[in-house]
Amino acid sequence: MNKDEIPILFIGQCKSGSNTLFEKIAAVEGFVAGQVRRASYRARRELGDYYSNWPDEKINEKTRFLLDKTMIAPSIFDYRIGRFPEKNKMIYQIRDPYKTLKSQFLFAIAGETCWRVGREVRPIKKDRENYSFDDVCAVIEWNLEKVTHYQNINYILENHIFKRENILFTTLENMRTGEDLKRVEKFLEIKFADYDYPLTQEGIARYEKLQEYADWEGVFDSFSEKVNSRYVVREDYEKLSKIVGFDLVKMYNIT
Repeated sequence: MNKDEIPILFIGQCKSGSNTLFEKIAAVEGFVAGQVRRASYRARRELGDYYSNWPDEKINEKTRFLLDKTMIAPSIFDYRIGRFPEKNKMIYQIRDPYKTLKSQFLFAIAGETCWRVGREVRPIKKDRENYSFDDVCAVIEWNLEKVTHYQNINYILENHIFKRENILFTTLENMRTGEDLKRVEKFLEIKFADYDYPLTQEGIARYEKLQEYADWEGVFDSFSEKVNSRYVVREDYEKLSKIVGFDLVKMYNIT
């Protein structure tokens, strides 16, 4: 079978609990998961890099290819995806944006990653007593999508990359209750073995590491009001609410 003709399922977004969903769907017969994770971080590479990682013996006329989350960057939507908007599907997962920002900051600190100042990349400093608002923002921006949820979805719809009926919007909160897992089943015409929504093994390991940095929450909290007002734009969530079909502003109390 021609790999270019196999429907693709994307799962997003970053810090929304989508790893668990990815693993639950990947365990269902008929799905072949991409071996290269974090597609957006490699968006400049050809999607052929992902296709080349498929185990050929598992591919047949019923195969659906699964790519995971992170930023849905316009550059990743090359001609292969754009050719089959009627077949390709996307599950776009959303989480409380205020909790997302805090999680983004703490995981970056615990991971001891880097942040960018202009063209210069520096390791994250560890003297939390001297952290400023700009420091917190720099850490977040180094690890955060550069475009908003609304800009992502608007680009996808305006360029007819996915049909609106082929995008399912879910939330982490409703995944944990099992409500959205049932919606995923209907959307993909599959059946899960259960409706549990635990952390992945990777997530558990990262969470345990995070406990060592629990006192960094105070650093974020001290600037949270300014951080939230900078990155959570009510107007964007009002526009996105009209697309997804439920009131995100009310759900997350966006001011």
